[in-house]
Amino acid sequence: VNTGKQIGASADGRHSGEPISRNVQPEVGAPRSGPTAILNSVSKLNQLDAPGCVTLDLDLDASIFKGDEGLQLLLSLLKTYFEQGGQQLAFNLLDANVLREAQKNPEKYKDLVVRVWGYSAYFVHLEKEHQDILINRLS
Repeated sequence: VNTGKQIGASADGRHSGEPISRNVQPEVGAPRSGPTAILNSVSKLNQLDAPGCVTLDLDLDASIFKGDEGLQLLLSLLKTYFEQGGQQLAFNLLDANVLREAQKNPEKYKDLVVRVWGYSAYFVHLEKEHQDILINRLS
């Protein structure tokens, strides 16, 4: 987030000062075809040229992965990504409504941990700007 504040606009339409993507995550608002398309795109990178360095942070809507059917879908996504050459994948299963509720009532969500730019953190300890970015990635 802070890096984006320090650089100008980019050719992909990102305005000056707006956040840049983390690791090999698509820019905010760029994904339009769902997580499978993201995984397929990233797996096309020759990750052998940078072993252990191509990390995909993926924010997923938790409602899609509920129950046994949802678990099988998640496992299928993971298996396919790694079979296609993916090396590292860190993901959040998030619910935008829960995150919004945590912003309003942080005392009720002290244990809510999220994956952020290369690390995990308690959601309620993040700056509101960072919280909003995570919420917006689910929209």
